[in-house]
Amino acid sequence: MAALSIDHFADFFEAVHGPGKRPFPWQERLLRDITQHPEGRWPDLLDLPTGSGKTAAIDVAVFHLALEAAKPRSEMRAPRRIVLVVDRRTVVDQAFARGRSIADRLLAPEATVLRAVRDRLTTLSSDTVATNVHPLECVQLRGGIPRDDSWARSPTQPLVAVSTVDQVGSRVLFRGYGVSDTMRPIHAGLLGNDTLFLLDEVHLARPFMETLEAIGGYRAWSGPKAAPHLPNRWQVVPMSATANRRAGVSFSLAKDDRDHPVLQRRLRASKPIMCEEVKVSGAEAVRRRQFAESAARHAVEQATGSRAVAVVVNRVATALEVFGLVREAFEKKKAS
Repeated sequence: MAALSIDHFADFFEAVHGPGKRPFPWQERLLRDITQHPEGRWPDLLDLPTGSGKTAAIDVAVFHLALEAAKPRSEMRAPRRIVLVVDRRTVVDQAFARGRSIADRLLAPEATVLRAVRDRLTTLSSDTVATNVHPLECVQLRGGIPRDDSWARSPTQPLVAVSTVDQVGSRVLFRGYGVSDTMRPIHAGLLGNDTLFLLDEVHLARPFMETLEAIGGYRAWSGPKAAPHLPNRWQVVPMSATANRRAGVSFSLAKDDRDHPVLQRRLRASKPIMCEEVKVSGAEAVRRRQFAESAARHAVEQATGSRAVAVVVNRVATALEVFGLVREAFEKKKAS
């Protein structure tokens, strides 16, 4: 089996994400803490601020799994399934793109470190040749897209799944949306074992966090019908900049992170805020138009140079109206 160590993580990170894209200090430190833990456990909380690269926890988990793949199966400590859960579809899409990029690089590895990770992950699936299983499967579970249940075809398949709370929550409770009655126990069984749950923005999904903790309690049950032969590769790790402190080990940024040139700019970036009351009247369509005009005006004013501006509203009709007004404003600028 190809040689692989913690010291190769930075090279793996750069090989996946492009030249010059090296991990932040906390990402390397997190991997080191996990591998040095006697049971390979993650911290009980990733207390990391917005913009610090929390989604790279996927990279850490995949690389840790590759490191552990060299061990006898009974001694492995890293879960085969890595499930990042966040209750916002746009963030699900972004995280899935990251997971997909890792899986794609492993399919056609150019760098030596990628070949080492690929070969190790491939050994984890006992039926790779028979079913053409990828070294790493990546799947997106959220509403509004075609359902893909291919991830459930093998319990040995290394997996990165990115999901909303309702999609993965329904599956782990034997009630998967759109899942047949015969497949529901399989989905629940796979997610209830050999799985690492990374819960992003956990402050928005407290009930789901409590549900998973309750499931963890059943897994630790030592009654007469307990299954002690099941490996203890199941953990729930909340990730949030605003999570309440939990009992146990909390992981956060250190001085070398705050001194990092890229992270430093993000953490110290100016974040001005302005509150403006938009007074509207008339029928609903008229009120929506008045509000959209105000939002579009501010967006156009802020869109200077190469700056990207996001307008967030709570109705699709309002979003479409703002979009139309912004496009119209820029077309007029272009023509003048």
